[in-house]
Amino acid sequence: GIPQGHRLSSLLCCLYYGHLDRTLIYPFLEEASRDLSDEEGDREKELITSQSYKLLRYIDDYLFVSTSRDQAISFYYRLKHGFPDYNCFVNETKFCINFEDEGESQSSFKRMYVGDNEVPFIRWTGLLINSRTFEVQVDYKRYLSGHISSTFSVAWQNRPVRNLRHKLCYFLVPKCHPILFDSNINSGKIVRLNIYQIFLLSAMKCHCYNYELSRFWKL
Repeated sequence: GIPQGHRLSSLLCCLYYGHLDRTLIYPFLEEASRDLSDEEGDREKELITSQSYKLLRYIDDYLFVSTSRDQAISFYYRLKHGFPDYNCFVNETKFCINFEDEGESQSSFKRMYVGDNEVPFIRWTGLLINSRTFEVQVDYKRYLSGHISSTFSVAWQNRPVRNLRHKLCYFLVPKCHPILFDSNINSGKIVRLNIYQIFLLSAMKCHCYNYELSRFWKL
């Protein structure tokens, strides 16, 4: 077997889900779009085309965005039904939607992260996506459940003090995704907030790292 988290595991997973996308999911979306477009056409509204929705997938995490609530509901129920031929089913404890639907979706709706200003965010692959503006931030909520020092290890071999600069880069780089600084996606305020949060977290990690070193080394 291949251990979970192994690089080859991710590649094989992408191939597997890619086949599922081409065989079942995209055909379903295209057919559902035509059916909904016919209904919308009867009501003299805009047609639903491939430009009206986007489906993103990172390994096995899906994000679906649509301008049509009916299409989002249709896709939601299709995912809940699962894909038995692929032994693929939705994890109900992680599923999240940003609309309410007759009580059945209440638990999924409540898994939305709501900020201090009552703006709901969708959590996806370590990101927070503003469901109103589509601005993107990093999801730091997982750091609330433990101490910062538990998120990294201190290497005591090979001159740990001299490795501090490497560690600082290691703290910064993973969070520096271009999407966080893209002014076509985020307002200037959110871009500055993302930069501030990245450096703040890195500073906190650096402080904890230096504290661990100071217990055995004179800095």
